[in-house]
Amino acid sequence: MVPNKKINSRKSLDLAWVKKTFRKLSLEEKVGQMIMPAFRGVYLSSSSPEFLELKRQITHYHVGGFILYAGDVYESAVLIDRLQAVAGIPLFISSDFERGASFRIRNTLSLPWNMAMGATGSEEWTYLQGKFTGQEARALGVNWIFAPVLDVNNNPANPVINIRSYGGNPELVARLGVAFIRGVQETGILATAKHFPGHGDTSVDSHLSLPVIHAGRKRLESVEWTPFREAIRAGVWSVMSAHVSVPSIEPTPGLPATLSKRVLTDILQKELGFSNIIVTDSLTMSGLAENYWVGDAAVRAVNAGVDVLLDPPTPGVIYEALLSAVRRK
Repeated sequence: MVPNKKINSRKSLDLAWVKKTFRKLSLEEKVGQMIMPAFRGVYLSSSSPEFLELKRQITHYHVGGFILYAGDVYESAVLIDRLQAVAGIPLFISSDFERGASFRIRNTLSLPWNMAMGATGSEEWTYLQGKFTGQEARALGVNWIFAPVLDVNNNPANPVINIRSYGGNPELVARLGVAFIRGVQETGILATAKHFPGHGDTSVDSHLSLPVIHAGRKRLESVEWTPFREAIRAGVWSVMSAHVSVPSIEPTPGLPATLSKRVLTDILQKELGFSNIIVTDSLTMSGLAENYWVGDAAVRAVNAGVDVLLDPPTPGVIYEALLSAVRRK
């Protein structure tokens, strides 16, 4: 009983700190906390333009964190520590550790792609992969992992998901995805189910253009949403939206799921019961950026249900756009 009491006490203490800190935040700081620009784990001197820009994003735009895209293990850890020292509020540091930290960071443990894990069908091995990933993330200073990919790879022509998926069987993807999430989150790191409402049945890379998923609502419920439903039941801390168009649930032509209230609020939150963090996929991707100005996209995404705006090409632009939108209300 003693360990449980300590855990509960810690949770109460953390919640008290969150509430106290949130009450002190200005409007500008609250807006900034929703923004998560990108950086690379390389050596930067304190006077370099790159480091000064990262520092400015923390002190001027009050960003809530950063996504780490690439780098070496030592340089990444050092830079993360230096950025945390600048921040008044601890930063979220995230990364796409889909097959361990080696997915982004050199000289870290190389783990198999998800499709290889799917071939084993082993929840035990997938749980251990999640656990090792979480442990290595903690050592680096990363506290939020954008994994696992829960897209059901039911289109063999898919150019972007492919081996990043556990496979084409929704039950298998759900089972292994939950095992990975459990492994990650038991280390104290946030895991992310991505990319909702499903990016498996596409033949277009959303980094390059907007994919359209032509599946009907019933097929989506029984296939694409099965892994997400199970991940939500398992307590996954975040879900990432997909820059895909799904006409059967969002009839507005060319509107990506990231900007759709029907997708993120009506289905993900209300129907599937998800109440934690919704994060966008990168705002630089053409699946979103080719048809929307980034400031407008940011406001639309927040209105749709998004909590965190990931990798904006111009953090200052969406900061000002969000501030203006709030002040007009």
